[in-house]
Amino acid sequence: MNKLNDLRKNIDEIDIKLVDLFLKRMEYVNEIIEVKKEKDLPIYDAIREKEIIKKHVDKIDDEYLKEITSKFFYEMMNLSKGYQYTIKNSENEIKKTDLIGYLGKEGSYSHLAAKKYFENSDLISFNAFEEIFESVSTNKLKYGILPIENTSTGSVILVYDLLKKYNLNIVGETTIEINHNLLVKKGVKLEDIKTVYSHQQALDQSNEFLKKYNWKIINSESTSESAYMVSASERNDIAAIASLEAAKIYDLDVLKAYINHNTKNITRFIVISKKTCENKNADKITLGFSVYHKPGALYSVLGIFDKNDINMYKLESRPIIEAPFEYYFYVDLEGNIEELKVKNIIKEIKESSTSFKIYGNYLRNCGGF
Repeated sequence: MNKLNDLRKNIDEIDIKLVDLFLKRMEYVNEIIEVKKEKDLPIYDAIREKEIIKKHVDKIDDEYLKEITSKFFYEMMNLSKGYQYTIKNSENEIKKTDLIGYLGKEGSYSHLAAKKYFENSDLISFNAFEEIFESVSTNKLKYGILPIENTSTGSVILVYDLLKKYNLNIVGETTIEINHNLLVKKGVKLEDIKTVYSHQQALDQSNEFLKKYNWKIINSESTSESAYMVSASERNDIAAIASLEAAKIYDLDVLKAYINHNTKNITRFIVISKKTCENKNADKITLGFSVYHKPGALYSVLGIFDKNDINMYKLESRPIIEAPFEYYFYVDLEGNIEELKVKNIIKEIKESSTSFKIYGNYLRNCGGF
């Protein structure tokens, strides 16, 4: 036990030094902000970021430690970028930049959706859906963009659960076509591959292709994280499933293109915000509600849409954890909440439900604000 205590004491001492060094690093970041403002330079420099990470990782022999170290530097730089954006915004409220959160590194499908929807905003990457929800909820982000439905694998249920947990609003949506590609380092051949990395959604959507090979399949945080890891590694027996954009960013070869089995592989993304967004042209509504636990209760609510001739796009149910075998329902329907017919429908659903929320009224499949 004494040895364990001694080791922990050593780690504690290192942590103290790490904090001091990190704070010193952020002091220099502050100075860099001033220089960038004077020279009108962008906060994000993808080429420099990649060069710095490679320089440090190349000093390490252990492959696993290489991967961990690259993640460590990437996260530290991501924190630095977020800090720079925060300082930039707080100093100039009139020209405040909208910070947008998305999942994965640059080149992820969420990144592509964010670029499509928000053309001139600053994008910040996150490793988990909940980090995006929490950051929007605490005003660190103005918006978050998240996948909620795919034509091959269905709903992204975690996003639905987090939507209810954080009580945020949907202010927009967009769709992008998802085409998965097998990416490798320069010179690597199909017969060299032993392990393939990607996000679980991409692995599921490429399952028919993957079944042809006896590869080890590893689920990772995102498709772009997988591409980055293959690029940073010195191994020549690994591959990633990711976008063509990721291949360009991380300088990888496309060994096999369009490996997803569904040729109409489309993902719908929602845009979340703490505030609601009024739009007189909004034509889609997302509602959430629960009903009394008795026969015919759900049927009665759904019948409200039918008798009022309202088009319902989607119905999704999620279990209510604190009430076994009871469910919370999400409904996407056509309409604008300012229409008299829609107002009457909402009133009727409220009266028939045990809980009710309008998550948003927004433009259906819009390219952006």
